[in-house]
Amino acid sequence: MSYLVLARKYRPQKFKDIIGQEHITTALANSIIRNRVPHALLFTGPSGTGNTTSARIYARALNCIGRPIPTEVEGLTSAQAADLIEPCGTCVQCEEIAKSISMSVREIDGASNNSVEDVRAIIDNLYMTTPGGAKFKIFLIDEVHMLSTSAFNALLKSLEEPPPDTVFIFATTEPHKIPDTVLSRCQRHDVRSISSLKIAELLSEICKAENVSISEEALRFVSRRAKGGMRDGLSMLDRLISAADGEISLELAEKVFGARGAEFYGRLCRAIFTGDSGEALGLVDNAFSGAIDIRSFLSDLILFWRDLLIVSTAADRNPEMVLQATDLTSGEMKAFSALAANSDPINIIRMFEILEQAVRTALQSQFPRFVIEAAVVKLAQMPSLLSISEMLGKLQSGKVPVASSRSLPLERTTPVAPKQIAVREPVAKQAPVAKVAEVTKTEIPSVDKWTSFLTYLNNSGGEVVLAAFLRRVVATELSLGHLGIKGTKHDIEALNEPSALSPLKALLGRFFGGSNWVVNFTVGEVEEISKSSVA
Repeated sequence: MSYLVLARKYRPQKFKDIIGQEHITTALANSIIRNRVPHALLFTGPSGTGNTTSARIYARALNCIGRPIPTEVEGLTSAQAADLIEPCGTCVQCEEIAKSISMSVREIDGASNNSVEDVRAIIDNLYMTTPGGAKFKIFLIDEVHMLSTSAFNALLKSLEEPPPDTVFIFATTEPHKIPDTVLSRCQRHDVRSISSLKIAELLSEICKAENVSISEEALRFVSRRAKGGMRDGLSMLDRLISAADGEISLELAEKVFGARGAEFYGRLCRAIFTGDSGEALGLVDNAFSGAIDIRSFLSDLILFWRDLLIVSTAADRNPEMVLQATDLTSGEMKAFSALAANSDPINIIRMFEILEQAVRTALQSQFPRFVIEAAVVKLAQMPSLLSISEMLGKLQSGKVPVASSRSLPLERTTPVAPKQIAVREPVAKQAPVAKVAEVTKTEIPSVDKWTSFLTYLNNSGGEVVLAAFLRRVVATELSLGHLGIKGTKHDIEALNEPSALSPLKALLGRFFGGSNWVVNFTVGEVEEISKSSVA
């Protein structure tokens, strides 16, 4: 006998075997046991999650004659009802339907039978007598969205008012391609993606049944790459079994599928958080040297940062929600939490925005690797991605040297002491004439004021990070009590945070004098030379 792939060998034959679709199996069981069978049903959902399988099992349950239907249904729970209507699998109807030779269930491929003539053949069979022993005439159309518009129109009347004991069952992965006139005539059941944890559990059971040894890391790798589809997970496992000489390891799985696991992306993220662009580039080079699939790499990279963002935002307050949203195990969530502790949610959001833009660019570029390398270096070196309050605290505690490699190069300018700076208060044009005391302090041009202030911050020990931020923006106004700043969105948002704005105002007052400083922010493009254009 020819080899039967795992996806077919372990295809569910009963409702209880369908993983993660209890909301559908409960409704179907109740419709049969309470004699409320609709004349048209639509099963829809992602590929490989059980659309066609659910339709076939429901067809067997409708025509099964090997199990009795109770007359008293009051007081039955959903689980009890599901057990009572499971197809027996041994009666004539169940066996014929399973072998696709039943006269009562006609399964049609919508992709190859999509014309008006094909639908007309279905209509001609509607009024034929139900085959002996069968309860219903069932027309199961798979990939129903492939029917032509004319075919759908030809089916409408029969679909709305079919003969007694006739049931239409449709299955599709693209319900948006089905006309609304058809959708409105069907009872719709949405099949959901299956969690990676449930996929891993079933794959583990199948490996035991097949006497296959697989590591826990490889099992999680396969279940996450299945992306909610059980059929994809089984197909991947089939491929690994063929490639393995002994135990299926994570290293083998990464090699076979040209991908990397969560540990790799964790190392890459850690290198970015610590500003080690060399380590980050080395990891990217290692991935591409291993013939990694670029689309898988980009998809996994974005998914990793998305999970990291959710964990960093809500893991402490709502761990159950995080586990459900990310499909992580408790151990994996703890590892993500430890990694996210090196940054904060605001920074991770900025990183995600940069990565998302890089991914879109890489998918359209002839040199996707170069795009990703540039994005990784940008993330590892941009001061605007630092947490100002956190970095200032580290600098003041001595955990980070003042001459940080991440700070931007500063001009060699001799600092000017605050006593040598004098700023004249603006006098209104209509002010009354009065004798004003002469200001004896030395004045310097506005450009020198700004440069001296930045140098003062850099030489103040703990203010080097704030100085690095301010050198990335343009000072558009500088007068006593007022400072205007123009810069990119990321830099303006960083400087406008309380952890940066409060120290900035205090330092302005300490250096220039005055109190209650007002800082006005403007978002816009910044030219490198324009930093000297202080008003």
